[in-house]
Amino acid sequence: FSLEKRKEQERDIDRCLIFSTIENCFSPTTDKMKEDKHKVVVVGASFGGQGFVHGLLLPEDGEVSHTASEQHFSVNLLDCRESFYLGAALQYVWTNRVSNKDEVSYAMSKMRSNTLPGVEFRKGDKGTVNAINVENKSVTLKDGSVLDYDSLILAPGVIPNPQIVPGLAESGAIDVCAWDQVDRFNSEIKALISLASVSSKPIHVVMSITRTPYTCPPLPFEVISLIDNELRSAGVRSSCHLFITVPQGFPFGGPPAEKKFCDQLKEMDIEYLDHHKIISVERKEGKGENDSLTSSSILKYQVKDEETSIVADAFFCTFPQRPPDFVQDSGLANKMGFITVDLQTNKAEGVEDIYVVGDCCSTIFPSVGKPHPKAGQFAYDMGLAVGKLIKSKVVSPESTPLLPTSRKGICAAECGLGGKGLIVKPNFSECIQNPKEGKPQFALEPTPDASQRKVKWMNGFLETFFGEGNFKPMI
Repeated sequence: FSLEKRKEQERDIDRCLIFSTIENCFSPTTDKMKEDKHKVVVVGASFGGQGFVHGLLLPEDGEVSHTASEQHFSVNLLDCRESFYLGAALQYVWTNRVSNKDEVSYAMSKMRSNTLPGVEFRKGDKGTVNAINVENKSVTLKDGSVLDYDSLILAPGVIPNPQIVPGLAESGAIDVCAWDQVDRFNSEIKALISLASVSSKPIHVVMSITRTPYTCPPLPFEVISLIDNELRSAGVRSSCHLFITVPQGFPFGGPPAEKKFCDQLKEMDIEYLDHHKIISVERKEGKGENDSLTSSSILKYQVKDEETSIVADAFFCTFPQRPPDFVQDSGLANKMGFITVDLQTNKAEGVEDIYVVGDCCSTIFPSVGKPHPKAGQFAYDMGLAVGKLIKSKVVSPESTPLLPTSRKGICAAECGLGGKGLIVKPNFSECIQNPKEGKPQFALEPTPDASQRKVKWMNGFLETFFGEGNFKPMI
């Protein structure tokens, strides 16, 4: 999804605002016209929700014009938050590349979706969902108002679910994906460096993937690599033993990705432990030298038919995840708590007119039995495809519904080593075009400037969501 394509979409938005204003001057909207519109409720205004709105309302060559699209749709865009942040930017806080987390937080009131004709954007308490009534095709909000829908798009993301692992919630473990843990993460790194400079014994630092799925497959490997880099920069790396554990085999990209990342870990002297499923966490109170660390824990793992333990002086992890309560209560969730969807259309299994994109959904590539990554850019692409699908069905019901033909991504994974990293380029287009037989593909290439490549990626999406000059870019 190129920067040039994003700029083209932004110009389309501006032109559409002008055309829509002119048209409204000569064609006043009547109540009957409003009633005839296809009512869409979108829950979640991050990557997935933004992708959907763009796919539904923005024009492309050979497709319906924006103005015509607006005549067909009435959109309620909901989000319980009032600010937006990029998960990929959190590591820039605790590595001191930005001064605080507020620098990577952006007010949703400045999103371009606020100015799109036909869209009512409700945020905060006014955009908080309490319940979904599938039978009546309605959504009840926190303030008691009820929104009816013809199509419901669920992109609410996920919330931490530490209760799955006994002791995790009480342990003091640091969730590396959580916005509200960033300041504590920052303090823990500083305490770790301070302790390593005076410790008389090796310090154990552990990064664990507790369960799958989790947000962003390369992220835990970035985190442990960047911790390594922080320790080296402070001159205390030799005092620390670093581990990364995963509950199954290598979590993404198959053998080529495993070799590339594991070679990097070996170069940094980070111990990689696969098939280590964490089964309990016990808080370890600091004594003596390490009483400044807040995440010290005793970790128990299931390794095949045996159990093993690691005493972690500093424990970082991805928490288990689940969708919000209203999804659980809706009857849509599968036994894992997520909503199973069709791979091509993202339509929820067993119901009509409900589509789920991003972390909340569950779908696999049948040919290999592996899950479709669903955060960030892939959430956006899912939403984009669903928007185009619904537009084609409503505006041109006599035509064949428009299905996606491409699904590609790019991830700049930082691997410490003085800014070096790996560019991961997943391509799932074959799987989308031919779900039964298509296989996912991954290309990997080393890069000397992973951090700047990541910044460019983040700024591209910020410009897509907020518009040029309407946000403070990452640098």
